[in-house]
Amino acid sequence: MPEKAKQIIPIGGGGFYRDPENLALEKYVIAQTGAQNARIAFVPTASGEPDHYVASFYAAFLKLGCRPSVLTFFKRTPDLRSFLLNQDVIYVGGGNTKSLLAILRDWGLTEIVREAWE
Repeated sequence: MPEKAKQIIPIGGGGFYRDPENLALEKYVIAQTGAQNARIAFVPTASGEPDHYVASFYAAFLKLGCRPSVLTFFKRTPDLRSFLLNQDVIYVGGGNTKSLLAILRDWGLTEIVREAWE
């Protein structure tokens, strides 16, 4: 079986939070995994991890038959490496990109995400 191509799918706004009735973009992202019941981790750090954003994420991806989870840095943070390497999709939400990058670098997440991509 040929190796699946590595992908980064950038999204510029919209999606499950802005239009919860239209999940075409989310369906596309999940379809790229080729996985049944894809494991998808949401990183809502750039927006401060608001509960309503997280709830919208769960509602959308549960509706699509996924196994969603959320990676938080302001609340309880799991073992980052094992958590992220066990995902089919890492979905990074929008917000303050500069603050997000500072947090990700401080936690060593940039290296872990590269490892997950590899």
